[in-house]
Amino acid sequence: MIVLNAGVPRSGTVLVNAIIRELYKLAGREIRLANPLQSELPELIADLQRTGADETEIVLIHTHTWDAETARLLRGSRHVTGTINFRDPRDVCVSLMRLHDHEVEQAAQTVEAYFDFVSATVASVNLMVIPYELLAAEKRAHIFQIAGRLRIWPSMRVVERVDAVTSIERHKRIMEKVRAGDVPGLAIRQNSKRQMSEDTESLINDRHIQSGASGRWRNELQPDVQKTLTARFAPLLKRFGYAE
Repeated sequence: MIVLNAGVPRSGTVLVNAIIRELYKLAGREIRLANPLQSELPELIADLQRTGADETEIVLIHTHTWDAETARLLRGSRHVTGTINFRDPRDVCVSLMRLHDHEVEQAAQTVEAYFDFVSATVASVNLMVIPYELLAAEKRAHIFQIAGRLRIWPSMRVVERVDAVTSIERHKRIMEKVRAGDVPGLAIRQNSKRQMSEDTESLINDRHIQSGASGRWRNELQPDVQKTLTARFAPLLKRFGYAE
């Protein structure tokens, strides 16, 4: 089974990845993890289908990219499931700025591209759609719903265990280890502004834990920037159900 862990960056995809991994672990199921680059995603899926691994293994794929070839390969497949996350685009913009040291315009362009990806993905594959705001407010309920999507039926004790293991406190401790270079699989990624460290297993990076509050853009952006982004993202805000 191909399990897609997809969505807009900074919208809880890494949290959902941790929830999925822990649910499978507690259910005694082995999984293969994949975090392909954009160009590698359709090649990976094609290989899984060619070898029959999409039927015999559980492959958890974390991705923020999508293209026509990926859609073609997965459209109508009986061996794909998963989740896709999104968040208020203004909050995503702020978080990307803090993560990558991007200016507002670069972050805004990135946000628009990622929301295009979400729309294309949802149109191609039947995934569980998860708004970050609801995930943060009702985490245990979402753990149970995600388990159902994976055909796992957890007890309340298991849901509580998954909640604890994927807590923000635990993820903060991992982030501190990443900053110290004290994780077995450390990846170093370079963008136009800075070098970023990331744990290849948990996908937690050296600035991963920021403000988890919804509406942070109101406190962290200047009024003129707030107004500009709200106007620019107006179609996205309307389509994804956010107040202007």
